[in-house]
Amino acid sequence: MTQLAGLILAAGVSSRMGAFKPMLPVDGQTMIRRVADMMRRAGADPILVVTGYRGEALERHLEGLNIRFIRNERYYSTQMLDSLVLGLERLEGETRRVLVSPADIPLVEAGRVFIFGGGHVAQALVPALAAVDFRCVVLEDREDFCRPELFPGVEETRLIQNDDPAAYQDITAEDCVAVMTRGHKDDLTVQAHVLKTPAKYIGVIGSRKKTAAVFAGLKEMGYADADLARITTPIGLDIKAETPAEIAVSIAAQLIQERAGG
Repeated sequence: MTQLAGLILAAGVSSRMGAFKPMLPVDGQTMIRRVADMMRRAGADPILVVTGYRGEALERHLEGLNIRFIRNERYYSTQMLDSLVLGLERLEGETRRVLVSPADIPLVEAGRVFIFGGGHVAQALVPALAAVDFRCVVLEDREDFCRPELFPGVEETRLIQNDDPAAYQDITAEDCVAVMTRGHKDDLTVQAHVLKTPAKYIGVIGSRKKTAAVFAGLKEMGYADADLARITTPIGLDIKAETPAEIAVSIAAQLIQERAGG
């Protein structure tokens, strides 16, 4: 018996958007493939799809993805609840829990942690965050510190110029930012750009002296006290951390706290 199974409901005639919705593209995937992919990343096994309308086309589309199917032959006269019952009955006795989603609702992925700076703390932080299901993106202006193999579990590494606005353009209101560059100048540049984003959390490594110098520079650039209040510094919970590994634990703990609602 597995711990978690996935159940995707795809039997209905869903064309309110002018096309068969499960097959519409979303971020380079069809809706139904996106839902299946995210269920698999959540640990769902097996994944069962209840098909009906255009069932053969859906089953061909998902062929080779280790997905099981059951056909609701009465899809034209039944409701989604009937497909749910059909799928749950098929999974009975196979799993402890079932993750259920319609096929035409593209699930939203969790926000990311953008880590500016690829030094020793970042190298310890990424695997610590990945272990508790954070998606990490490392951004660094030095090629030697931007190699993916330095960051086990990293989703992406990006070689950037810190003063390039394009490096910050895909930070959303669901994302967190951790700033740990190699000096005052880089910190000032990165923080100035990050404050223009809607990031829900901005944390910065730094001593009081470094923080005061950077904040003074930000004020000279026109940022107000309300802007600076968005920045958490020093980043991480106060656990008297000293080594890169200990600092990484303190940051991970604070981000877990933030994810849980503070």
